[in-house]
Amino acid sequence: MEDGFFLIIGLLFLAAPIMAIVALVQIGKLKTEVANLRRAIVIMRARQEEAAAPAAEAPAPAAAATVEAPATAEASEIHAEVREEPEPAAETPTQVAPEVAVPDAAWTPEATPREEKKSTSWLEEALAFRWLVWLGGATLALGGIFFVQYSMERGLISPLVRIALAMGLGGILVFAGEWFRRRPLRKAIAALRPDYIPSAITAAGVAILYGSTYAGYALYDIFAPLLAFAFLAAISVLALGLSLVQGPLIAALGVVGAYVVPLLIGSDEPSYWSLFSYLTIVGAAVLAIVHTRHWWRAACCVIAGSGLWSAMAMPFADGLEDLIPLAVFILLAFIGQLSLLKTLPLIPENQKWQRPALVVFVASCVTALLLFALGLREENGVLSLAAMAVFTGVTIFAAWSTPAVERMAPVPAVMGLVVLVCWALPGEVYPLGFDAIGVFGRLPVGGPMDDLGTFLASAVLFAVFFGGVGHLALTHVRHKGLWALLSAAVPVLTLAIVYYRCDALMVDLGWAALGLLLAAMAVGLATRLHRHPQARALEIGVGLYAVATIGAISLAATMTLSEVWLSVALAVQLPALAWVNGHIRLPYGRHVALVVGGIVFVRLILLHTFFGTTFDVPARTAWIFYGYGIPAVAYYLAARWFHQERDSITVHFLESFAVAAAVLTVSLEIRYWVNGALMVERYGLLEQSLQSASWLASALGFYVRYKRMPRPVSYWGARILGLMAVVQIVVLQLVFNNPLFTGEEIGHWPVVNILLVAYGVSAAFAALFAWQGWKDRRPWLLWGAGGAALALAFLNLTLEIRHWFQGAGIRFGVVEDAELYTYSAGWLVFAGLLMLAGFWRHLPVLRKAALGIVLLTVVKVFVLDMAGLTGLYRVASFMGLGASLLLVGFLYQRFVLVPEQAKAD
Repeated sequence: MEDGFFLIIGLLFLAAPIMAIVALVQIGKLKTEVANLRRAIVIMRARQEEAAAPAAEAPAPAAAATVEAPATAEASEIHAEVREEPEPAAETPTQVAPEVAVPDAAWTPEATPREEKKSTSWLEEALAFRWLVWLGGATLALGGIFFVQYSMERGLISPLVRIALAMGLGGILVFAGEWFRRRPLRKAIAALRPDYIPSAITAAGVAILYGSTYAGYALYDIFAPLLAFAFLAAISVLALGLSLVQGPLIAALGVVGAYVVPLLIGSDEPSYWSLFSYLTIVGAAVLAIVHTRHWWRAACCVIAGSGLWSAMAMPFADGLEDLIPLAVFILLAFIGQLSLLKTLPLIPENQKWQRPALVVFVASCVTALLLFALGLREENGVLSLAAMAVFTGVTIFAAWSTPAVERMAPVPAVMGLVVLVCWALPGEVYPLGFDAIGVFGRLPVGGPMDDLGTFLASAVLFAVFFGGVGHLALTHVRHKGLWALLSAAVPVLTLAIVYYRCDALMVDLGWAALGLLLAAMAVGLATRLHRHPQARALEIGVGLYAVATIGAISLAATMTLSEVWLSVALAVQLPALAWVNGHIRLPYGRHVALVVGGIVFVRLILLHTFFGTTFDVPARTAWIFYGYGIPAVAYYLAARWFHQERDSITVHFLESFAVAAAVLTVSLEIRYWVNGALMVERYGLLEQSLQSASWLASALGFYVRYKRMPRPVSYWGARILGLMAVVQIVVLQLVFNNPLFTGEEIGHWPVVNILLVAYGVSAAFAALFAWQGWKDRRPWLLWGAGGAALALAFLNLTLEIRHWFQGAGIRFGVVEDAELYTYSAGWLVFAGLLMLAGFWRHLPVLRKAALGIVLLTVVKVFVLDMAGLTGLYRVASFMGLGASLLLVGFLYQRFVLVPEQAKAD
């Protein structure tokens, strides 16, 4: 017992050394500041006297003597000097004279406040004036709490004495903090900067009083429930009164201590009613402080404390007897936060959302999350549904009646939709992976409500409530678009969720009828708003109901159709939406169109094409046209009508989707025409050639369109499709699928065969691109496309000669004399045609290309023909080459050198 006695004495006097250490750190700094304040008062009086009597000289020595008060005086002497100085008498306003310079002797470098501030580093100031003080207050509170825990574990003293000593310690600290604050020196310090020492001591005492009272009630049954409630209410009132004079620190530490006490002092038989009653009283006390002093951070502490305690207690709730107080506490905590809206008239208009309204909005989000978790824990029983209904009604009422928190209205709507998605229906464990690790567990009593009717009834009531309240609020609220969105979107989303949960997206005409009924109701509400006397102000509501109508029709189509027909049905909604947007202002029309367009794009481009959904359907040419062509047309019309109003990112995406759908339509038609089916592994040279030709044609069309109407889709469409064609021609048609290497049959007809499509058509498109580059003065396009055109045409000629002698199969092999000679002749004829075209159109580039082919022919004749040809073929090869070379020289002299010489003369 002697050890316990000395421990008690040590705890009672724990505050003395802490206060002494912190005070000694501050006194050396604060002495100078108090002296400087006194000097400033004296100098100000001297200047006022000089202004009143400008003819008299200012007594500089006296002033200097007065100013030069010893900076090393004790704190008590400084206080006495300040107290003994008479109060300045009220003076009549006089004309202020120019400032009189104060002698330099009065201001020494050591006494200058600015330099004194510079000499104190920010780290030293924060450590001495704030951090150590806060740590000291928290240490006092924890010391008192650990004392109670230690005495309980060792059995040193009886429970009654423990609680009495703990409450005595708390009361002493509270008294010491207030007594310390009222000292003259602390008042002088508080006049210069915030003084945290008194409030830290007081906050520690308040936390100890909270904990000791709760321990006497919950652990030892010393206090009856009524008496404990009275003590806690008295402590809350005491904390409220003290925080009004001691600042927010006492409120902050008091809140933290009050919320931490139940964690540090446990109980063998915890009671949810006791715990949450205590937390409710704590929250009410803190919110009362917030009402008076507008300390919004304290309100955030209440939100955090209430939310954390609810989340921690929920997994350990043992049946409804524990969940009921938890649900009541969650609702009371939210209602308490709503009471902060009474402070809105005192807040400037431009700060209403940043302060109380934002706090209430955060509280609504936290409450929605807690109630959602409660629904998972109870499996959406009567308690959780009733709590959600109360929360929804209170939130909607507050948002309707208070314009500053109208943004809070969607919170219960989102909560309800998520609850419907995650509702555990008969035969299910939480869908979408919720509660995979068993955090929320199954109720040991009561069991789930295995009644599908409860789910459907809740969904109907939820949709009707938000659809009706949102519509009725349109003529009474400020943010009409927000309430119209709730009224229009919530019923449609609810129907979609219920259909998904109940029918798993199967085709069902009954659900489709509900979708059409919902669309008809949206049309009726839009018509009602259109005929309203405030129709112009309600135009946004009309537009959103129109969007909801389109969404409901699309949902009905989803419930009725499948496969590609569903994509077609969704796609045709796009031009309808764009047409409505052109006649009625739809604030979210473009966003909805972008979402629907993206869904159709994913279904058509990704699912149908790359994952085989389309290939399971018998492919027909007409089916491909309406399956992909109709969405392409729908994309185009929607983009055009949206663009007539204004350009936007939605227009760019719709144009891109239209291009992709159109290209896919052509590509799939080519594949079906070549192979007779879509689901085949073969990708031969003919199909590759036709695909490349279609891509080159599209790229050329986009290039020409971009020059006339610059659009991003034309710019990127020309480049992407052109690059795809170039890569396929170079990699597949020239290398891997070249019939010279593969031996693929190219047909028996001369000229008109696969070679013409594979290389001749590509050469023609390359020549057209080169012509566009020449007209637009784009050297990179001219030389690149022109070189490609010459190379492909030369290859086509060479392979056609091979085809003439070898037939349908032109695999590389033995070359006869006639074939080898024909290569030289054909190349010379091709070079001659290019040269004549260059002379005719005055294009030096064609003449130079012709010369290059002639030189290639010369190398071929002297390297291959000389060794490979025999007899008359060798003679004809060399004679033909010689005559051609002479003809080239003559033509250059006639059409190039002579005109240039004449121009020079």
